[in-house]
Amino acid sequence: MRAKLDFLFLGIIGLMIGNTVIQSILFQYELGLNNYLGFVGWAMVLVIRISNERPGRYGTALLLVLGTLSLLNFTIGTITMAFFIGPLGIGFNPVILIIMIAYYFVNKKPINQVLSKLTKGSAEERQTERQKLVDFYLHKFKTYDSSEFGIILKNFNEYPDEAQEAIKRICRLRGITQTTI
Repeated sequence: MRAKLDFLFLGIIGLMIGNTVIQSILFQYELGLNNYLGFVGWAMVLVIRISNERPGRYGTALLLVLGTLSLLNFTIGTITMAFFIGPLGIGFNPVILIIMIAYYFVNKKPINQVLSKLTKGSAEERQTERQKLVDFYLHKFKTYDSSEFGIILKNFNEYPDEAQEAIKRICRLRGITQTTI
């Protein structure tokens, strides 16, 4: 079902491209580089999507992102909304943005998985990073004497999870019961 919906989004972009080509021929509009890049990008994604599902799905999302940022243009004119903060301007194509939002809701689960991997890393990478932090806190807290460690125990809940894990390990090594934590 989702594969057919990807083709629906590619079809919508294809209709926009077709309209652009027909209007440019009939009314002799000049197309810009962004138009030609959009046409080529769409054709490449369509071929990849037909031949293999996963890379094509990423390609469809990439087309929509680049179209939203107005780096690719699928229409005869440039439809851009821009917001300026001082000298910096952020522009986007609202028509493609609406299509991209619809694409997100159709493919919410796989998109969230990809974004999670990109921002947080894989489960193995997160576990490795967590273990590094626990080891860091273990090394740091092992050198504390009993009065300093008592202060740590009083503020136990204020420490991050990794530090709490290290404190619990040190408590087991020193024979301190869990009731004091």
